[in-house]
Amino acid sequence: MENGKAMETLNLTRYKVEAPKDTAKHDESAWKSAVDNAKAQSEHQETRVMNLQLLQRFGLQSWQKYIESKEQLLKELDAKQRDNLHQIEQININRKLDQEQILQTLQSNQNKWFELVHKNHAIETEWLLMFITPETIMVIVDNNLNENEIEDVKKEIKFTPIQAFGNTVKAFAGAGSFALPWAMEQAGIFIGSIGLVLIALLSNYTMILLLKCNIKLTEKRGPDVPPPSYADIAAFAYGRVGELALCFMNFSVTMAICIAYLILIGQNFGELCHYNQQIIIWFTMPVMVFLCFLSDMKYLSYTSIFGALSLLFAMGTIMVYGGIDYSIKPYQEYNVDYSKVPLWFGVAAFFFGSHIVVVPISHASGDARRYPKVLNYGMLFITIVNLVFAILGYLYFYFYVDPVTGVVGVPSAITQVLPKGAFANVVRVCIVLELICSYPLIFGAGMNVVESSVSVFFKHFSPFPVSDRDKDGKKLFISRNWKFYILRLLINVALAAVATTIKKFGSYTSLIGSLMLALTGFVVPPLLYIRYFPEQSRLLFVSHIAIAIFGLGATVYGTYQSIVDLINQ
Repeated sequence: MENGKAMETLNLTRYKVEAPKDTAKHDESAWKSAVDNAKAQSEHQETRVMNLQLLQRFGLQSWQKYIESKEQLLKELDAKQRDNLHQIEQININRKLDQEQILQTLQSNQNKWFELVHKNHAIETEWLLMFITPETIMVIVDNNLNENEIEDVKKEIKFTPIQAFGNTVKAFAGAGSFALPWAMEQAGIFIGSIGLVLIALLSNYTMILLLKCNIKLTEKRGPDVPPPSYADIAAFAYGRVGELALCFMNFSVTMAICIAYLILIGQNFGELCHYNQQIIIWFTMPVMVFLCFLSDMKYLSYTSIFGALSLLFAMGTIMVYGGIDYSIKPYQEYNVDYSKVPLWFGVAAFFFGSHIVVVPISHASGDARRYPKVLNYGMLFITIVNLVFAILGYLYFYFYVDPVTGVVGVPSAITQVLPKGAFANVVRVCIVLELICSYPLIFGAGMNVVESSVSVFFKHFSPFPVSDRDKDGKKLFISRNWKFYILRLLINVALAAVATTIKKFGSYTSLIGSLMLALTGFVVPPLLYIRYFPEQSRLLFVSHIAIAIFGLGATVYGTYQSIVDLINQ
């Protein structure tokens, strides 16, 4: 068409019935071909006529069936379309319902999150009330400040190195000091003293690692979020599993320390009343349970200074009695069984494994970045005082004879060497009062760790699952949650039952130090630092892995040796 040419005409030759051309009129084959073509055309016409007859006869029925089949197909397609539309509508309805349900779940989880944040804030406030200066406490108490106002006061707190130093010393002044002379006996004066210095250096280093992680997380979270706890630091590094694992370890550590306090209360109160240690533990249990029922521990936190002074007073009194009643023998007379060195490690870990408290103390100091230097001086002071106490206690009381059992050697709790007399009884009274006041603080700290990490526990066993304030906005003092009282009663009874089975205080502190505090002090901080600072040098990385392996190995071997010693007590 583009070239202007006409279309080729159809070839209708095969449909024509023609005779042979004039030139082939006498050709038999041409006539035969023409006859065959005419015959074929005739047969074709007959076939067409027959088809038309068949169409005329059966075409109507065929079309009717065809139309019926199409109508049936149309009905099926319409039904299928309606079913699809119904399914689409149902899917949209279900999706809408799911979205509304998810919205309710999200709102519920958001409310729980706000409750937990509020609870963490309250816990952090209580910790700070234990460590901030007395002047700041009086400002908060006298003015009845709410949480936002307390937060403003906290922001106004300047760096207080002296107060932070005192808080650090108070954190280490505890029951572990009274087992150090017994631990020195297990390792000897050289291994014991040098090893104690090395454990102090290692503990100080791992605390610094933990504080660096704390500083990084604090900066990452911003100033509007409450300062992180030890569990928060683990959660940021290892997720929910890390948070729950550290929560379990912290709870176990605090409960184990409570048992140690009960043992010392039983021993010292028993010396005053001349009763069996087990009876005294059950006798004092109602007082312990009542104090643990308190929902606000800030009033007991004021006794922490008295407790630290009481322990230092007791340590000094023991040394004075040792210098008066005993003398230091030649070194050759002090025999050592080096197979019991793991017991010494457990006690050393129990004493220096206070990693749980350095984080809140750093926040309470007013400047977490400058606190590590205060920690170094505090650890130096603590190490010198307790090293001298452990060495002199070992040298003075190595030949001490227990008046009841007749066993010769340093008692597992050095307070047992106090003689009869009014002055010694005053020392025992101070120790007992300090332990009774410190017990609910340690117990409450362990319970608060679980409440802040496990929402189910907070919902059912917290003193104030909904709110800790009444309709007027005033803070509630007495919990109305009966589950709170039942659980604390059962846990205290269980702790007392365990305490009554322990006869050797030193072996018990060694077990707890090896099994729990060595993990939280020597294994966890290096692993956290590796996750927080992946850019560290290869040498530091290998060193931190080596520290973690050492802590893990010492935990296993020390735990085994402590269990054997407890079984043979």
